[in-house]
Amino acid sequence: MKLAARGGPIIAAAPGPAAWRHHEDALAERVTTLHSTASQALAGERNAGVLSRIAAGDLTGAVAALTAWCADHLIAIRAGDGDAAPAGGGDTAEELRAILRELCTLGSEVAEHDFGLFARRLADASAAVRRLGAMATSVQLVDQACGELVYRCGFGRAVLSRVDALTWRPWMAHFTGAAVDASWFAEWVDRPIPLDDLVLEAQVFTEHRPAAVPDTCDPRVYRPIIVEAGRSTSYVVAPVVVAGEVAGFFHADHAPGQRRSGLVDREVLWTFTQGFSLARSEER
Repeated sequence: MKLAARGGPIIAAAPGPAAWRHHEDALAERVTTLHSTASQALAGERNAGVLSRIAAGDLTGAVAALTAWCADHLIAIRAGDGDAAPAGGGDTAEELRAILRELCTLGSEVAEHDFGLFARRLADASAAVRRLGAMATSVQLVDQACGELVYRCGFGRAVLSRVDALTWRPWMAHFTGAAVDASWFAEWVDRPIPLDDLVLEAQVFTEHRPAAVPDTCDPRVYRPIIVEAGRSTSYVVAPVVVAGEVAGFFHADHAPGQRRSGLVDREVLWTFTQGFSLARSEER
């Protein structure tokens, strides 16, 4: 059963982030503060790797990078390495030791957060599917799907496309942020994009499996819509499989935020998409 073309995009603003994102933001702020404290102790030196990981939502990586950075400087101070050791000697060493103690505690909290995040987001996806299952009509089911991915599943943007005759056609979407941030999508509605071997979606179509693209520099990314128009830096995609055939795709990312899409996002989207696909199949 193919998804029939109908209407234009649904573009609306979503409410604030879910509870898990508030907690994650608080943890990110603590990592940022510790980086600033270390920077002050090290005469203004900054660690770009730590900051980029924080921006991407990789708090585990940020804590690890900050810990290694502080530890390296502490070792240099102890060794008396004039080239690597900052001025300040003992005072700097004590500040770094204090930061490392805080990082040990914070690292445990981040690990606990990451451990529970997967389960929480899967639960959010399941709740979104249940809400869709309660829709009175198939039109409502399809119309509300992208909104549920944003409202309930923690994505910043979600796009539903139809698949027909070895092409995929963007169909409808739901975005956070200002309307101008979504204006690019209207130009892509129902435009055919080939499912050739050069694009990642061809693999998703063939294997009936989701995929994550942590960096849209990947040569398999269809750049005209995803990068040049949508300005996505990373995304996840999952196939809508109805009666054994791929009827469409869901694409999602975290824009307009800087958080990177990864494996957790892939599995959350896949859980949602499988539920959506089942609901569509039951309509046949």
